[in-house]
Amino acid sequence: MANLRPADVSDAPALTAIACAAKRHWGYPEPWLEAWVPALTITPEYVAAHPVIVAEQGGAPVGFAGVSDAGTHWELDHLWVLPAFHGHGLGRRLFEAVLEEVRVRRPGVVRIEADPFAASFYEHCGARQVGTVPAPVLGTPRELPLLEIVVPAP
Repeated sequence: MANLRPADVSDAPALTAIACAAKRHWGYPEPWLEAWVPALTITPEYVAAHPVIVAEQGGAPVGFAGVSDAGTHWELDHLWVLPAFHGHGLGRRLFEAVLEEVRVRRPGVVRIEADPFAASFYEHCGARQVGTVPAPVLGTPRELPLLEIVVPAP
């Protein structure tokens, strides 16, 4: 079973590789994947400034989740698991761990601009769709489901 721990700035390259591998697993066209590299790149600065939880197995990161405080709500910026670890509950464990960070820091609403392939995962974890957001890629119109989950105070 994977161990969960806070991310360290030195994890940034491995987390970027996880995000890219997980996104690629969904079969998107290569030009889209290339266009998304900036959004999938995890910098040491991001790790230093935000709650980021890493799942590791055998000492190597295999998944992670990160949130940012938007003031009036939180944003789930990242939740990625290497494809070989899909379907074993790791994504749910990461989601629950990052929601616990929210509960401890400032309970409230967490917004999720979900990849369409991931929306049902978040719904199974208790989030509800509240709308959509435009997310065109290289001129192709596209919308992402916008979900929310309320994290109550302890």
